[in-house]
Amino acid sequence: MGKYDKLRDYLINADGDNVHLSFTDIEHIIQTNLPHSARTYEAWWLWSGGRSQDKAWESAGFAVSAVDLRNEIAEFKRI
Repeated sequence: MGKYDKLRDYLINADGDNVHLSFTDIEHIIQTNLPHSARTYEAWWLWSGGRSQDKAWESAGFAVSAVDLRNEIAEFKRI
């Protein structure tokens, strides 16, 4: 099981087309801490390059539509 598989499963079962999650919520879902780069670089969230986190939300049918590093919130949109 990959680090972000539980996030994928959460998103698959989410109601609606937009899901807002705090970074803390995501850490509870994946049961581990996000890497420092997730709190520092928007590109960690927005760049799609086949990384494990990208694969998790993309395989759930979502993309990150917005990220707020200051308030530590990510918005996922069903695609």
